[in-house]
Amino acid sequence: MIRNLEETVATNGLAMESLNSKLEKLDLDLKVKEDDLHSLNNSKEELEKEKDNLVSINKKLAGKLEYALQ
Repeated sequence: MIRNLEETVATNGLAMESLNSKLEKLDLDLKVKEDDLHSLNNSKEELEKEKDNLVSINKKLAGKLEYALQ
């Protein structure tokens, strides 16, 4: 009976180590994905600023063109 308990404890210990290893891997994967998301959000903000700037320049040039054609 004690041998069975020792085997159970050993088996449970190995299972716990395996689960901890998997949890650490998932935690690392989550951190990488959070970093990727942060980077993508920064890129999105920069692209939106660039787009707004280009739209503004386009409006100014359209106004100048309209003035020049009159």
